[in-house]
Amino acid sequence: MFLLFISVVSVGWLNSN
Repeated sequence: MFLLFISVVSVGWLNSN
């Protein structure tokens, strides 16, 4: 589940830039 959380945060951060 931790990796899933990292994936969501990473995608969201990339989309915000």
